[in-house]
Amino acid sequence: DGMLLAALLLSHCALASAEYAIVNMIRHGERFSDKSNIHLAPAGFQRAEYIAKCVSNATFTMAFPLGPPDRLVASVRPPNAHGEDESVRPLETLTPLSRALSLPVENTLRYTNVDGFVDRLQKLAAGETMCVAWQHSFLDAFVRRLGLEGLAPASWPRSCNYTGPWAEPDYAMDVTEGNCYDLIWQLLLFREGPAHRWRSAAFSQMHMGFRGAGDGPCVEAFSPGSAPGMWGRAVPIAAAADSTPRHALSPAPVVFRWVAGWVVGLGGAAMALIAVARRGCKTMAWRSGKTVRMVNEA
Repeated sequence: DGMLLAALLLSHCALASAEYAIVNMIRHGERFSDKSNIHLAPAGFQRAEYIAKCVSNATFTMAFPLGPPDRLVASVRPPNAHGEDESVRPLETLTPLSRALSLPVENTLRYTNVDGFVDRLQKLAAGETMCVAWQHSFLDAFVRRLGLEGLAPASWPRSCNYTGPWAEPDYAMDVTEGNCYDLIWQLLLFREGPAHRWRSAAFSQMHMGFRGAGDGPCVEAFSPGSAPGMWGRAVPIAAAADSTPRHALSPAPVVFRWVAGWVVGLGGAAMALIAVARRGCKTMAWRSGKTVRMVNEA
């Protein structure tokens, strides 16, 4: 029993040192089928306003479970020798959100610079969320580069129309690339501590729920209160005695509470050892739904 308890305590300390961050990747808003028009189409501008409205909201959503993003990144596509036109669509997609959050858009990476994007991710602080607007044809390369091959689609889908009362306009259909604009690819990044590099721990694909109007209701992954931590089941034990909001709990203390409940039958001495371990370990907490800080529970 003593060996088992020691193993559980060590596992708790290992979990407590872990750090997490979130990256949400989206395709720029709708464009015209004629690529020589470097700007968003009307539906694209409306989508940008919808993103700003729903993402700048202070509530916790499935897409932004820690609240609004801390970093905004948009790709750059300058004119080149191959005849490709400049594109400002990714920047235009995030501009309304940038205004709403008073947060600048990092608009310096070429859309082909996969390694540069991965290096940019390494600058994320623990607990931060980055929102990225890019040319969709490169998003699958980012995912593969981050080690998620096999967990994520091999390429960005051609079609992903939201099933609500709206469909993509005809002008947004490209015969070779399709018209999928509503998806969010979410990466959960993990590292053992600040000295380690971020790596992918999980992948999710979800809908924004855009219905054609910038002032439309925030639904699907943008629905207020849709973050898993708001479901009311994040803490399986001792929730009533803890002053930390359910949505503010990290995996480490959640796992620890579950373990503590499981070994309660070992008696008061075992629980005393657990209490000592909790005071000695630094645990990670999602404070105010935004930033991960290392806090000492002593």
